[in-house]
Amino acid sequence: MYTYVTENDFLEAFRTWQGGQYKDNFSYDGLKALNADFENYEYDTGEKIELDVVGICCEYSEYESLEEFNNAYGKDWTLEELKDHTHVIEFEKLIDFATNTKIDAFIIQAF
Repeated sequence: MYTYVTENDFLEAFRTWQGGQYKDNFSYDGLKALNADFENYEYDTGEKIELDVVGICCEYSEYESLEEFNNAYGKDWTLEELKDHTHVIEFEKLIDFATNTKIDAFIIQAF
């Protein structure tokens, strides 16, 4: 038995799971991008995805830049090379609400 999860339900699950333990794993914009990606997958494949906050936090990581990713992995990757190795979700992340400043960020699936 499955329950339909709205975008708000998805965002709230991360904010409140285990007393908010996972609320900082992804940015607000990152969670919205993840939710959209999961919804697109379900639509394209007809396969349902279980909302597993812990599993998602273990399987996906958010980076604000390729430099941040390369520092974490100790290798100089290009975004295209990264896309050849794993699933990459690109999105714009709002970093300053007052000036509406955004950066290009991405989430990767662990590999």
